[in-house]
Amino acid sequence: MSVENVADRAGSEVVQLYARHRGGRTVRPERELVGFERLDIDAGARATVDFEMPSAALAVHDREGRLVVEPGTVDLIVGRSAADTRGRASVDLRGEPARPDRRPHRAESTVRRG
Repeated sequence: MSVENVADRAGSEVVQLYARHRGGRTVRPERELVGFERLDIDAGARATVDFEMPSAALAVHDREGRLVVEPGTVDLIVGRSAADTRGRASVDLRGEPARPDRRPHRAESTVRRG
């Protein structure tokens, strides 16, 4: 997501990444915060935030208490908040449910300035 500070002084912005998992047997939240990046941006400057999220970040505990990534469609939503979204993409997780050893706390983010 690209962010531009059009003001005449420095500012800050938080870019947030949400996931919505459609499918699977587990009841999931409508939107789950899976990544974020706080940016300090000089006046007139622009920055782009890229997120990289492994499928293990979508893992939930099954009935036996083990982590599982269930197949289904995942909507990835980016914005300033859950109520102020700016972009969306969908990915399909296919195949048998995956069983990761752990769930990352959040997606990794990279900031490109300029």
